[in-house]
Amino acid sequence: MVNKSRRALGIVLVVAGAVWAAQGLDAGFVPQSAMTGEAIWVIVGSLGVVVGLGVIWWSRKPNGSGDLPDKEQ
Repeated sequence: MVNKSRRALGIVLVVAGAVWAAQGLDAGFVPQSAMTGEAIWVIVGSLGVVVGLGVIWWSRKPNGSGDLPDKEQ
């Protein structure tokens, strides 16, 4: 359950970051706003995408902590 929540958070971060970066780049397919053409939103959006991808990758781990489960010997 926790991994699904992390994955959902990662997806939201990736999508929001992509929209912010597109607005900062003044892409024609996003609505105009106060963010349009501002370089800071390209940086913030790119960071959001990277962090979101990291969260998605982290959620794929077996127990979500980055550690492998203990093997019984």
